[in-house]
Amino acid sequence: MPLLVGYEVGRLAKTGKNFWTIEPTVAFMYFGQKNDVEASFFGGVDFNTENPDPDYISGRRFISMGH
Repeated sequence: MPLLVGYEVGRLAKTGKNFWTIEPTVAFMYFGQKNDVEASFFGGVDFNTENPDPDYISGRRFISMGH
């Protein structure tokens, strides 16, 4: 039963992933009052720190959205 290793009655569940994420982002919005044009863009990159338990870095993720 490997899923029960370290389980203790009354102990709170661990909700974190045991690493930090730094996420610099850039956003742009345009609302044209004369031409009724509306546009937006959002972009960001996730940088994850090392998880010390398995000695593992989960990598980077690029996020991009537009409307």
